[in-house]
Amino acid sequence: MTVSIIIPLFNKESTVGQAIESALAQTGKADVVVVNDGSTDGSYNIAKAYGSAINLVSQENRGLSAARNCGILATDSTFYVPLDADDWLEPGFVEQTLPLMQDASVGAVIAAEWLEPEHRYQIAPTSVGLRDEMLRNCLPQTALYRRAAYDQTPGYCEELPAFEDWNMWLHLLKRGWHVARVHDALFHYRIAAGSMLTAPGRRSSEDLYQQIKQLHPDLWGEQ
Repeated sequence: MTVSIIIPLFNKESTVGQAIESALAQTGKADVVVVNDGSTDGSYNIAKAYGSAINLVSQENRGLSAARNCGILATDSTFYVPLDADDWLEPGFVEQTLPLMQDASVGAVIAAEWLEPEHRYQIAPTSVGLRDEMLRNCLPQTALYRRAAYDQTPGYCEELPAFEDWNMWLHLLKRGWHVARVHDALFHYRIAAGSMLTAPGRRSSEDLYQQIKQLHPDLWGEQ
């Protein structure tokens, strides 16, 4: 069973090194794919310096979802982990999540996380079904996903400016895939200004929620 860690990269020169280092430091075997999404700062050169240790792919700037899709499609791995260029993994992420994929009904494995820079522990949801996820975005963006589950979906929506992970979770859950859980905090999510976890981000989330509903008329009906 092969795993690829997919790192979309756009102008994250101050943090991408930490993301790549955390991917390369996995105690479970994983390939690392970095998709340079038209960066205009020093990000590309930082990634390029890792040489053959990573698979570096470049494209014109098309956004986070397009970069994720590009990275996933550039591999033939059985599983993948989307990792934003300003977040980082604990060394045991792959090693601890991969065994739960022995259950063929599991489409993704989530873990608890650390919210940075406060280093605040965020427990992984204990049980999330489709109805729960329709109400709010309960699940983290960084998880171990089964490629076969991804292939049943349209991919990460390139028209959404955010919540692309929520949209993906809805696609997986409504197709009957299950989500397994690891109790340990295995990745670090950096809360940036304008994040959906900040007050300004929350004010814009309602409009995005309406977009999500429009993408799933089979769940909410025509909006």
